[in-house]
Amino acid sequence: MSQQTNSKVDGKSLRKRKKGSLTRKYICELYEAGFTIKEIAHFDGTTSIIINRILHEENITIKERGYDKGKYLYKHGIAKRALELGISLDQYSRLKVIQMLGSKCISCGETDTRVLQINHVTGHESKKENLKWKEKVDIILGGNEHKLDIRCANCNVLYEHEVGRRTSINISLIEDDIFISGGPVNIVSPMVYIIGETKIDNDGLQAYLEYIGVPSWSTNAPSDIEKLIEVYGKGCYGSYDVKLNPNLSMVRTNKNEDYIKNIIEKGDGSVLEHGFVNFYFVDVSRVFTAELCRHRVGTAISEKSLRFVRLEELNWYCPISIYEDDESLTIFSNTFQNLSDIQRELSRIYDLDNQHSFNTKKTLTSAMRRLAPLGLATTIGWSANIRTIRHVIEMRTAPEAEEEIRAVFGEVGRHMKNRYPNLFADYEVEILDGYPYFQTKSVKV
Repeated sequence: MSQQTNSKVDGKSLRKRKKGSLTRKYICELYEAGFTIKEIAHFDGTTSIIINRILHEENITIKERGYDKGKYLYKHGIAKRALELGISLDQYSRLKVIQMLGSKCISCGETDTRVLQINHVTGHESKKENLKWKEKVDIILGGNEHKLDIRCANCNVLYEHEVGRRTSINISLIEDDIFISGGPVNIVSPMVYIIGETKIDNDGLQAYLEYIGVPSWSTNAPSDIEKLIEVYGKGCYGSYDVKLNPNLSMVRTNKNEDYIKNIIEKGDGSVLEHGFVNFYFVDVSRVFTAELCRHRVGTAISEKSLRFVRLEELNWYCPISIYEDDESLTIFSNTFQNLSDIQRELSRIYDLDNQHSFNTKKTLTSAMRRLAPLGLATTIGWSANIRTIRHVIEMRTAPEAEEEIRAVFGEVGRHMKNRYPNLFADYEVEILDGYPYFQTKSVKV
């Protein structure tokens, strides 16, 4: 039978969790994070033998580790608080270190923890470090915070330029005909626009609620889509009120955030498909659109037609690997410039400006587009339901995804978390290689 127990460690009373209440996954995470088997047993209220057996069954390689009771007290507190907040040990300890360092960028004063980065000070310089969880705890316990500082991502980049870790170049040295907007060829950055979303007909909804007998039902949903999802979810189970379903003895509160959290945790993703968001992705490459069109379930797509729209200037998205190499950048820029000149020359040869037959223009434009590269910047309209959007955000912000689509769907994810906070509250965001990576435990939804 589960029970609460207390134990004394170094003369301090430590309240334990319910005996055997840790999941196998969390036990493995604690061990891989640096906890000893004895420490995990304390935390779980069981024995070292049980923890040892679980680790063996989960194929975890067991290594002998020293047991420091004083350090365990502190680590136990971190693990317990992280578990309560529903975040990883690494995330919690990172925030703890940032808190110790003043919770703001030493250069500009930025306090948003999502962009703050921990740096290791060496001599008169500091360098961004990807500290492991155990290293952070050792720094906290050892009082070595003077060896660290924090800067926001922007200030870190500027600092690395100042100390010579990044190469700076005078903007005046860049050729005008390549980079200045309106020149023959432009390097462009993808843009995300939300142009529409599902809206509720309040009169129709009220008529429905009156018909089923709950005219006063309400919710605190912050958006129409989140409200609509709750309406459909409650309609499935007749859970607007206990009087609608004799099988019910109670219904959930009118807090939309609690209702949607429950739906997502249970994996009831079908009701999320009722809400649609309409996007325009502008100045994205046809590499991007080819990747995007692979996600067809729950979407509608309208891409600019190069059969109808004649090309003149071939603007393009420049991958970072190309942008950072001068020789490669010159090759790309010259190629796009030459291809743009070819499009204009073919237009002159066929005198397209003076053609009166649109069908002829369309035929020739279609022929000429065969000399347009995949890297060409274009525009695509994309509409998707919430379930699909959640899936694509997680798939396309993953570290192994293509660079450009990571950037675009990182921006989509930011918009979604701000616009529909209850529907995207379960996502954790981690910055990897300069791009946000959105992750959730509810991958089915």
